[in-house]
Amino acid sequence: MRNRTSIRALSLIEIVLAIAILILALIPCASLFSQSISTLRDIRDRTVIINIAEQQIHRYIHEINNLDSGTPMNIIDQDITQDIIAESQDKLAYIKDLKIIATVQPSSICVNGGHEIKIDVAWKSGTRSAKFSLFNIKARRENL
Repeated sequence: MRNRTSIRALSLIEIVLAIAILILALIPCASLFSQSISTLRDIRDRTVIINIAEQQIHRYIHEINNLDSGTPMNIIDQDITQDIIAESQDKLAYIKDLKIIATVQPSSICVNGGHEIKIDVAWKSGTRSAKFSLFNIKARRENL
């Protein structure tokens, strides 16, 4: 009979208290998880936008390569946002307030001519605004 009374069962209050302590311990983990999700969205947006800007730079390089020799390409602060959205709507559907500006002009750096290509991108990622620029110098192709 003594064995039976020495075994102690958990009361309802102890169980509720244990659950409350567990919940309090998990709250910081939950906020860390939601912050991680937000960071992953930001990284996804930035990666997609960088890839699209790089594709645009390569398009301009291709156009420059196909120019007649001596013909400069001049595009100054042209808003190409709508063109890019039309081409890549599925990739950009969740990106807010996207703005893409292109500048292609003759380079003052290249001795034998060439072009400077700059793509400026701005967008809203969650509640924060983000922006970056890609810059490339395309030297004039020499005839071999």
